[in-house]
Amino acid sequence: MLRNFELYRYGLRAPEGAAAGGAGAGGSPAGGGGGTPAGGGGTTGAGGAPSGGTPAGGGGAAPWYSSFNLDGDSTTYLASKNFDGLAPLVKSASMYETLARDRKAMVKPDPTKLLEWDGFTELGYDPDPAKYATKVPKPTMENGHVLNEEFWNGMLKAGHEAKVPPAQLQAVANWAVQWGNQLATANEAKLSGEIAAAEGALRKEWGNDYDTKRTVAKRAFQLLGIGAEDTRHLEVALGSPGLVKAFARLGELLGEEQLPGASGGSVGFGRSPSTITAELKKWETDNVSVIKDRRDPRYEDVMARRQKLIDELERAGRGRT
Repeated sequence: MLRNFELYRYGLRAPEGAAAGGAGAGGSPAGGGGGTPAGGGGTTGAGGAPSGGTPAGGGGAAPWYSSFNLDGDSTTYLASKNFDGLAPLVKSASMYETLARDRKAMVKPDPTKLLEWDGFTELGYDPDPAKYATKVPKPTMENGHVLNEEFWNGMLKAGHEAKVPPAQLQAVANWAVQWGNQLATANEAKLSGEIAAAEGALRKEWGNDYDTKRTVAKRAFQLLGIGAEDTRHLEVALGSPGLVKAFARLGELLGEEQLPGASGGSVGFGRSPSTITAELKKWETDNVSVIKDRRDPRYEDVMARRQKLIDELERAGRGRT
């Protein structure tokens, strides 16, 4: 049956046994088949219509369906399929409908009214948004990233409104999340490289004073309350070389005694001129050879530090006048 079905499934061709000359369902006995008996006038086919075929020894007869008042397309269709009577046609149509129903055939949707098609449920769609959501599992995240719930819920809502089959929405969602993960990872790597380069440049600029200046920057951050409640905030701030440089400068302008202690203690009121003078003299003594030799590689750094002590001494003097 299935083999014959494949032969006429799209055109309703007559099944085996229904062609002229054989015994078809509701047809004439062998040798008759809806044709004209030998030597006689035409017989009547199903429905009272004249049977097709050519009388023995005579000219052509009108098709068996000529009295049905069919339109042109229907007449052309029946002529192309070579049914020799109504009975084979009905049998073919009945068999096709049964097989199509057994295979759960779906009606082709109208492209202009796609969302009105009733076949989406056969593809897994569920009118209930909650049940629909259970058919689209959340994708697995990579590299420690967290799924954006707003994005995910929005995708489920849009997919449900558009009646996207769950399996297809799942494929799109997995791609979108994977693309987001890759983009985030690439951005993190880029940012990490930029920070490393900036810190390298800062270390080169500050030389041996790097650790000291970074400590000053840290204390300046603490003066503003950064890290007072959560030290992680302070670590984030110190992870930016640009901020470290700016706050180190701020700390130097404020002066040693204006900053919290290394342990985050209270703010002082600035160093005394005598303290600064003592440090300045010691600095000059320790670096006298560098100060006298402008060709020394450390000359610029030593002189810059010396000038900062002089500036601090001047500010301390003005503050006590």
